[in-house]
Parts: sequence; C-alpha cells; structure tokens
Amino acid sequence: MIADNLKKINSFFKLSITNKKFSSYFFFFIVSLSFWFLTVLSKTHETTIVIPVSYYNYPNDLIAVDSLVDYIEVRVKSSGISIVTFNLFNNSQVDLNLNLANSKPKGNNTELFFNLNSNRQKISFILGPSFEILDVSPSKISLNFAEKANKYVPIHLDYDITLRQSFWFSSEISMSSKKVLIFGEQDVLDLIDNISTTKLVITNLDTSCFRSVPLKIPEGIFCDSSDVFVDIKVASYVEDNILKKVSIRNLEADCNLKLFPSNVVITLRVSKENFSLLETDFLEIFVDASRLMNQKYLDVKFEKLPNGVKIERIYPNQLEYLLIKD
Repeated sequence: MIADNLKKINSFFKLSITNKKFSSYFFFFIVSLSFWFLTVLSKTHETTIVIPVSYYNYPNDLIAVDSLVDYIEVRVKSSGISIVTFNLFNNSQVDLNLNLANSKPKGNNTELFFNLNSNRQKISFILGPSFEILDVSPSKISLNFAEKANKYVPIHLDYDITLRQSFWFSSEISMSSKKVLIFGEQDVLDLIDNISTTKLVITNLDTSCFRSVPLKIPEGIFCDSSDVFVDIKVASYVEDNILKKVSIRNLEADCNLKLFPSNVVITLRVSKENFSLLETDFLEIFVDASRLMNQKYLDVKFEKLPNGVKIERIYPNQLEYLLIKD
C-alpha cells in the first residue's frame, strides 16, 4: 500500500516536470498559496497563549501543602505572524517572588496569593508590544502554606558491596553524618523514622574508596542535605590455622575439669601488616566452668582479639568435659 502511494507521488512529480503546462499551473498555485498564507498571517487574530510560571524566594518557615500552579493562559489579540513567532521561539516564563506575595491566614495555614491583573505589565513584557492582552486565567494565583516543622532522623545506608577474594573490610563502613535534618508538616514528620540512601552497589571491591550516595527523600519532605559521603576501607588479608590449648575459668576450688579435646583449631584472618601477630601469644581461648549447670557441652570463648585480626571459625566450638570433685 505504501509502495503504491510512493509510486503515485513519484509519478505526480515526474508529470509536473515533463508537462510544462501542468508545471506552470503548479507554480502559480504555490505562489497563490504563499500570498494567501502571508495575508492570513498579516491579519489580527485572537488566541490563547500558555506561559509557564516559576516561583522563587520560598519562605524558610513555611512549606507548600498544595501543588503550585504551573502555567497561566493569556487570551491575546495580535497579528498571525507575531503569534506564530512567539509560539516557535519564545521560552520565557512568569517569575513570581514569594517574598512579595500578599498573605492572609487560612485556617491553620497561610495563604500567599498574587493578583495577576497587577502583574499584567510583567506578562506584557514577555509577550512584547505587538500583543494586546484580553484576559488572564486564572486571574489570581493562590498558594497554601503550612508551618514547617523539623526533626533529626538517622540515615540508613542501603548497600550491596561484594569484596574481591582475600579482601575484607578493614574497619566498619562510616558515613560523613549519621543523622539528617528534615522539614515538613508535623503529621508527615511523625511517620518518618529514618531517611534511607539509594542503594550503593559495588562488586569485587579491592581498594578503599570514598563515595557520595544520594538520599531518598520522601515526597513532601525537605532535607538540609541531598546526599551523604560514605567511607569504605578494605584491605587484603591472609588466612592461617593455629592450634590452641583451652584454659578453664571460674572452676570451684574442690573440682577438677577434663576437656575433650583439650586443644582447638582456630582459623584466623589477619591483615598483611599484622601477620607477625601470629608468632605471638596474643589470643586467649577458654571455657567458663561457672556455666556447667548440667550441660553436656561447654562453649569455647575467646578474648584479647586485636584490631586487624578476625576469627573465622573455631573447631570444635563446643567441648565435652568430665567434672571430678575431690
């Protein structure tokens, strides 16, 4: 179907070229159409022009509770050429200074309003001298504001970070701020317990980094910050096994306790700079005899674990025992 139409159009233009008489008619038709178009554009017309509205100097102690008017409709009279030119090339907007708005109480809120008839000079300046303004709709822009409450809430870091093999977090992930100040209507603020970040996704991380992460600020809420800085420290580690004798604590003086086994194997992860710790007796492994209470097993515990060392596992982590009383 499309191919047939294209063939007809092609035939039409070939005919207009080969047929001199037809070409003459076609030429005069285009000229006449052009004169008609220019005549129409030169005449005066009435039409409606849409002009965007923007606001600035928002009051610090108030928050808008309704959606703001985005545009106004201006009924104008002007030449066709002026109307076409404005619609094609003019991107101006009406800027309204909220510091200069009229105000009055409205229930528990405050109403700020502009009478657009008093702003016709600003609208006329945007349109230009060739336009006559017949009507402006709406004639009044009314904005409802409520008192802005505020409170501090904690920041929740949402992240999915995977580390390259043989790397670990050398310290806890830290943020530049743990709390953020939010503003809004009191009943809305009462429903918010924290502000979450957008999800921070990093894969195969093998070097420390410092990232800016945007905050997910709920609709109708304002915040004194739009993002938070996250400090991620990672380092390479080595893994080693050590055999350690288990000591006994809090055993009554008239008792003797036998452990089975008496030694455990501890798998340690140590940062490379702390590898020399493995050659020292830095770790205490013990069971607490005060927690016997007819239990069949005693849990293996540890203490004095220095920074840069992590216990991956203790095997076995529970020991059988034999209690002998003198």
